[in-house]
Amino acid sequence: MARHLVRGIAKEDPDLAERFCTEPKGEGAPEPRFSIALIERLIAHKWSHHVRELEAALWAALASSTGRRLALTADVEAELRRQGPSSDSAPVGELFSADDVRSALERNGGVKERAWRDLGLKNRWALLRLMKKYGID
Repeated sequence: MARHLVRGIAKEDPDLAERFCTEPKGEGAPEPRFSIALIERLIAHKWSHHVRELEAALWAALASSTGRRLALTADVEAELRRQGPSSDSAPVGELFSADDVRSALERNGGVKERAWRDLGLKNRWALLRLMKKYGID
């Protein structure tokens, strides 16, 4: 599915095609280049919604990858976290460590409104519960 989506994007944007795809052979379509880490992370993610989740993660990879391959970057991880856990995954409190919460707060200058969104939580109350759980002021 990821290959199909990237091929479609590459068809519309020649610059992205040149950067992240191999040259098409004959009448074939260009083949996207993915890092192993990105493939492993996409496979491990518990997908719970529409294909738009995958498309959003791929756009994050396209925007933040610096080499010639689509890579697993912090932006991709943030996008996957933002999508939230699927209903059969661990409770929110088990998904984030105290370090994760502190890092999100630091990245966002202590602004809780941005920090809970950065972590992919449903609302600010979930962040406040995590902060209380870990004793973070």
